[in-house]
Amino acid sequence: MRIVDLCPECAAGHLDLSQQVFAHAVQRADLPRGVVPITWQVVSPALSNPIAKPEYLNAGSQWVSVPRTSYNYFVQTNPGMGPGPYAFRVADSGIPFKENGAVSGIGQFPPGP
Repeated sequence: MRIVDLCPECAAGHLDLSQQVFAHAVQRADLPRGVVPITWQVVSPALSNPIAKPEYLNAGSQWVSVPRTSYNYFVQTNPGMGPGPYAFRVADSGIPFKENGAVSGIGQFPPGP
């Protein structure tokens, strides 16, 4: 299972699971409880180009960094991003320099419409 949220409002070691993952991880009788004991361990995927810095274009046409939270989400809270539509750019790390050429990255997002 892939878990990306460390449940910041929960006790240490607790995880937020999607309903689908929760239903898969526990017996049906435990579903109404909402909190069940499980055993888990961190297994980090091998990413050659993890997301280093997402930014959005604000109303003043300036790129603004969106900080990563301790629970592994990128959240912009102050002053907020406004109602949209949005323009984003994402910086990867570990991309080699190649003058006048293209470098293939590893996509972490599905292709757009």
